[in-house]
Amino acid sequence: AGKLQIERDVAAKYRSENVFNGQTSKLATLLTAHPGVRIWAVDIGSGAGWCSAELAHYFKQVIAIEPSQSAVAIAKQLYPQSLYPNIVWNIGMAEHVLPTLEFTAPVVFVTSVVFSHLRDAEVRTICKQIDTMAPSGSLLSFNETWGPSWHQNMWHVRTQAWWQQQLPSWNLDFHGPQLSESPKYNRGIHGIKRG
Repeated sequence: AGKLQIERDVAAKYRSENVFNGQTSKLATLLTAHPGVRIWAVDIGSGAGWCSAELAHYFKQVIAIEPSQSAVAIAKQLYPQSLYPNIVWNIGMAEHVLPTLEFTAPVVFVTSVVFSHLRDAEVRTICKQIDTMAPSGSLLSFNETWGPSWHQNMWHVRTQAWWQQQLPSWNLDFHGPQLSESPKYNRGIHGIKRG
């Protein structure tokens, strides 16, 4: 119950601080600007599910992807099927789950500081899958760090050019503010797939 309560408290803190539409994500702002995209959202690295639960208020179906079985077990307790019937929890790596999905209308892809902890090879694979599978008009909201290239241990920062190279079919908006703890880096990327 300890971990469950910790995640419950984290979710309450995120809601009270409006992290869903915070300066680095501006997710509600993006969704408001594109009201026609409301069928599917894909939450990559959904963790204990707080963002998936918020997305569930906007979309017919939220596809949550998380490699940690224990995180998904906690998410299912915090956001039970009876209250969140439109969330589909997938245990697995995004690069394995994404190829099993198919979309016939625009979809939104969301990350919350997930790619910043993955190596370039995995992020390239996931971005290529997103670039290939997303119908025109799809959106992305990557709450990820960008700026001068930097890789150390489990923290990776990629340049704007790197991101654009991985997502060649997308108009990317590097809207995110500078990070107070690392002023030469920013966090927050939006995108729309061109027709």
